[in-house]
Amino acid sequence: MIDLVFNIGAIPKGVDWSSVARRLERWFVSARPTLAAGRSQHQVTNLPFLLVVTVAKSPLPDSPGCLFVSRSMRNEGVESIVRSALAAKLPKLAAAPSDQRILLLEMDSPARGYWEVGQAIEDLRGQFPDLAAISSIWIARTVAWESENYIGFHLIWPLEEVERHQRWWKAISDKRRRPFRPA
Repeated sequence: MIDLVFNIGAIPKGVDWSSVARRLERWFVSARPTLAAGRSQHQVTNLPFLLVVTVAKSPLPDSPGCLFVSRSMRNEGVESIVRSALAAKLPKLAAAPSDQRILLLEMDSPARGYWEVGQAIEDLRGQFPDLAAISSIWIARTVAWESENYIGFHLIWPLEEVERHQRWWKAISDKRRRPFRPA
């Protein structure tokens, strides 16, 4: 899965957007094979202005892949959003009698990557002792639910489990990678 994220206002007023779209598509087609997993920034060439795109590339098991294009405000972080979600949801879930407790968070914006949310949870761990009672935290990515009939579920915490899952997925032979086809 690849997210292309542009800052709001990145394209100056008065620019022909259709020309930018064609040039951006050519840039992406040539850059896609070289994009590394994780988050990186790139400058789109062949434009009459500086255009920087943040690329977030994540494994997407059992899928032929997805491309999301979005915009974001500059310097926005996820920590305050994650803090609010944990404060609202953790006490009730941690108090529930269960052998395993799985917290499901909704992400309806592709502007941030799962690893960023997972890292924010890890960074806030000391403020939320109830995290010790949680088995795992998953993201339900609903940004394309209405337009594409797609929801993705992604393990984001604990980080060591995310890393183990990613190593497992990379080890699967290409023969077993096939797109999910709903019944």
